[in-house]
Amino acid sequence: MQEKNKNILTGDKDFGDRLRTLRKEKGLSQTALAQKLGYKKGASISNIEKGKTPINTQVLAKIAHLLGIDLHFLITGNPSPGISEVLKELMPYIYDNQIKTLLKIGQLVRKREELQANGQDAARLRKVEGELEKLHRFSTSFFDTVSKIQKKYGV
Repeated sequence: MQEKNKNILTGDKDFGDRLRTLRKEKGLSQTALAQKLGYKKGASISNIEKGKTPINTQVLAKIAHLLGIDLHFLITGNPSPGISEVLKELMPYIYDNQIKTLLKIGQLVRKREELQANGQDAARLRKVEGELEKLHRFSTSFFDTVSKIQKKYGV
């Protein structure tokens, strides 16, 4: 049976490169990550990234949590099979929603331009601009979320 604190990943260059990349993407220095993990020096992270220092499973789990990534991805560089399969199934629906949202934004922009050109019905213009603003906020948030999901799970 595997020990709870078994040291793993010594000498795994791919893991070290992945950890370095993910750490930098989160804007964390080696020292900052070391402090969050309870190490005294940033050199500890440097040695882990270089594959010189083994890392135990508890620290791996904490790193994954701190970086906001899937533990399986942190260790292997591949998304968790279950999650990625579900997301692959959902992506066509997500893309369809993105297209519909962009088309609706286009319609509202044309309607706004038409109302502005006519110079009439200020109330309708405000209503269209309000709808456009709400849809823009929603779509920006939605697209950002989809992008994060794609990046996090490699879909």
